[in-house]
Amino acid sequence: MRDQPTTEQIARLPKWAQYHIRDMAQQREAAVRALDKFEATQTPSQMYVEDFVSDGQTRGPSTRRCYVQGRRITIIHNGIELDVLMRDEALDLSWSRANRMPGDVPMIPHSHNQVWLVAPKDLYGWKEVVQE
Repeated sequence: MRDQPTTEQIARLPKWAQYHIRDMAQQREAAVRALDKFEATQTPSQMYVEDFVSDGQTRGPSTRRCYVQGRRITIIHNGIELDVLMRDEALDLSWSRANRMPGDVPMIPHSHNQVWLVAPKDLYGWKEVVQE
């Protein structure tokens, strides 16, 4: 967390700024309480979304989880649609262009157990891809 202003520093500010800081601090505290309550009442599952939130609990952002109830999730990004389906024996990944547009979506091996799904319009804009 950043160093907080002292009471004396705040007292030297104009009244409108003092009220604004007080209101923002109250709103922040209420938002963090609501997020904590939401997280505490979730039903854990094997599928979740994780994001970084700067909630003031730690220096810098902290990781917050939102569980998804179900066996299938769809992600749409940059003209690509990725479906992940949890089967008993495996994870089923399928992808296509978003909005059922015809055409392929290039899959580029990137690292150990990692691939990139690239929109065709961006395929040759990546430094790692060499045109021949």
